[in-house]
Amino acid sequence: MDSPKFESFQRVRVRDAAEIPDPGRIRPDDHLMGMTGIVETWGIVYGSGVGSGRYLAPAYFVRVEGIGPVLVGEDWLEDAPSVE
Repeated sequence: MDSPKFESFQRVRVRDAAEIPDPGRIRPDDHLMGMTGIVETWGIVYGSGVGSGRYLAPAYFVRVEGIGPVLVGEDWLEDAPSVE
């Protein structure tokens, strides 16, 4: 992975499943969808799926208020508008 799509301390929104035509493998819990948070750190996660073999995918720890840090795949995040 060259460089992260999102940087630390960036405000992001976890997208809803209906907004993603082909969601990535690292799916967030349903109660997180539509929520915003702050990126803490990013990296590459190693996973495996039934029939799909092993894979590496970019993922982020996002701190969501009232929940704490959660691991979210890059495909599920978008830039969130700043709060003024």
